[in-house]
Amino acid sequence: MRKDKKKMNIPVAVVTDLDVRPEEYYEDNKEESKNIIYFADDISTLKKKWEKYNFECLKDKIFLSEDGLKDFFKCENKLASFPKGLGKELGDMIVKESDISKLKQIIKKSKEHRYSKGSIRLFTNNWTMEYDIALSKIRDRLYAAIKIAKEIKNNGECLSKLEFQDFRNVAIKEISAFEESGYSEEQIAYEIYKPLLKSQLRKQLLHSI
Repeated sequence: MRKDKKKMNIPVAVVTDLDVRPEEYYEDNKEESKNIIYFADDISTLKKKWEKYNFECLKDKIFLSEDGLKDFFKCENKLASFPKGLGKELGDMIVKESDISKLKQIIKKSKEHRYSKGSIRLFTNNWTMEYDIALSKIRDRLYAAIKIAKEIKNNGECLSKLEFQDFRNVAIKEISAFEESGYSEEQIAYEIYKPLLKSQLRKQLLHSI
């Protein structure tokens, strides 16, 4: 920071992961999806009963949690706590829904609000950098690099002895097989990325590139 506290007019890029796991991750690990959003449904009923409160603040708004929605409502209505009965009735109107697209929008906006100021701009992805590459046109190269990292880890092979194109050919063949089996782009990306969920292999990949 400058001593005179004047802003430096230099473009700055903040690059960060969105950290939203795809549905394939939860299905593969047999876990309940955490790609959940919350919103208030049919607020007209509450508006009639609790006329003095502003329920319009919840219209078209989505939240990451039920508590987040309730806290937002209290803040907008300048309430330290809910009057008797309102908290429960509002809770009964809250809908919990799985929607990864809207979840990504919320998290991205939150990060933009936090980081994008002045000459600072935020750039993010879908989950992690590697997963985004697995969604791109150079996914076969990433897949080949992952296979090389596995070979080094499992068999102690020297990187200089391995032919990248040989591994790339195998990667291209397997990706074609995924496509022929009807896998979506997201499913293929997850299959490519899945080995990197093991931290040791991820480190090995970074060392081998």
